[in-house]
Amino acid sequence: MYLSKSVANMNGARELAQLIQNPRRSRTIVVATVAGGQTLPWIDTVQIVEQAGDLVDVYLITTTDASWEFAKHMPEGAQVYGGAGRVYPVGEQYVVDNYASPLRMAFNTREGLEVTEQLISDALSKAFESGHSETAKEGLKPAGGVVKGIAAGRALVELDGRGYAFIAPELTLPGFAADELFIAKQRVDGILNPETNRLDVVGSLISQRIALGAYAIGDVVYALVHEVHQDSVAISLYPQVVDKAVTVHVPRDMVTGNSLDDLRDLLAAGDVVSARVYGIAPNWALVLTDIDDDEPISPIPSLLPSGPPWLKPPYVDVQEDTRIDDHDLGPNSRTVTNEPVLDQVPRQGRKLTEQLLLAIESKTAMATSLAEQVKSLGAHLEQAENDRELLRIELQDAKRKVNMVSSDLSKLRAKLRKSKTNNGVVREMPLFVDTEQGFRYLVLTKWAIRFPASEQKAKPPKDFTLGPKFLESLESVQGISKEKVADVVVEIITGIATELVGREVHRLREGAGGADRPVVREDGAMCWRASLQVGTSSARRIHYWILQGGNIEFSRVTLHDDFAP
Repeated sequence: MYLSKSVANMNGARELAQLIQNPRRSRTIVVATVAGGQTLPWIDTVQIVEQAGDLVDVYLITTTDASWEFAKHMPEGAQVYGGAGRVYPVGEQYVVDNYASPLRMAFNTREGLEVTEQLISDALSKAFESGHSETAKEGLKPAGGVVKGIAAGRALVELDGRGYAFIAPELTLPGFAADELFIAKQRVDGILNPETNRLDVVGSLISQRIALGAYAIGDVVYALVHEVHQDSVAISLYPQVVDKAVTVHVPRDMVTGNSLDDLRDLLAAGDVVSARVYGIAPNWALVLTDIDDDEPISPIPSLLPSGPPWLKPPYVDVQEDTRIDDHDLGPNSRTVTNEPVLDQVPRQGRKLTEQLLLAIESKTAMATSLAEQVKSLGAHLEQAENDRELLRIELQDAKRKVNMVSSDLSKLRAKLRKSKTNNGVVREMPLFVDTEQGFRYLVLTKWAIRFPASEQKAKPPKDFTLGPKFLESLESVQGISKEKVADVVVEIITGIATELVGREVHRLREGAGGADRPVVREDGAMCWRASLQVGTSSARRIHYWILQGGNIEFSRVTLHDDFAP
């Protein structure tokens, strides 16, 4: 069983400061303090020990003198006192960068609960960084179960027939919260530490190769903007898990058609954007131009089997976590009261009566004055607590507004990119007397936009002809633009349409049944059907013939329920 160590005197405080600053120290240390005037800490060190005691050492400084002595012997900015807590990782980074070891402050029971969770998270993260993990321990055993939900930043797991365990996201994949790794009813398997009841699922993390294995050239996918420069942007397809992160560097001409655009005006780190894949592993390549709003998006991979997507699609507002009120804290919550101390005035005889009466009168007046001061200070304290609660509520409201504004800003940047990605500036298509020449020009333009010069030799367009009803159907079928039709024609004549799930390419049959014969023309040409739209009412389709020599003849644009060639 793991226990915290108490530090009550100045010698112990000096020794603790020396231990933390010892360059040979190999374990992370958590230090919590008791606030002045209190006998118990707001921070629950027992909970810290229960969840992280096998990986870190926990100390509680119980007196004000010891706290000040400890602070005196610690580097500036690395002290802890007054009811606060701090995690000291291995090494000296916390001295150089105080943010590597943030001070966690608590002023009441509720804040103590929050700070306890923060310190546990800090401790587990730092222990993981220093190389301490479950797999390095003995007495572990395989276990599995189903995630019941997320509580206190941990995944609660109902084990197969033997109770419950929890999973710490900090020991699974640092930088990701529990709700980004786990979801209710998710099956998890790993290694159980019976002493801490903690389940390690690191071995189940999905590698980049498997996570992105379903992506194909032409797919539209979601990706995370990592870093933006004036003329290029770094976009992450998958974070560092088993191997290094899959980050793709996209030049300006693959983001906007306007060579004068500053990409920092169009994108920001943290944006989730849609991009088209035009190069796969090991040489990933992406393009952000010429993506229609109604194009199907490939599913976002998860970091663990059956887990949530590692990215949230654009425009999903972040919800605030539910706060826990004091009355929900259970039997361990503490209420602090101040007991008045009354002095007893001794009576020693008649000679002292007059002096004592004067003294009593003086002390009574003083006590009355002090009582008024106490009452006044109590009122100020109550007002301060009320103000603090109001500030907390205002802070939550401000965070929600920041999330809303950030979402709006992301939407506006996306709209701006959309206006730019249509080849930078709005161009008027040249007018053709011959409508077939005009459509062929549009297809060729779309092909040149879709594939950069370096890819065009590998994706040449096949020769194609237009059937007698094609141009008429292009004009008569409403709800689909010529540009969209040209995009799909490009996919068909370059051979990538069959690789795109959203195109639903299949041979047209004489009936609706799967056993019906495919439609074949007298000259041996076979009729095929592809989706122009997915998930919309009367989704549009395109029918085309593949001739015996391999050339393509586009028959017509039609509706979902129209199966005539």
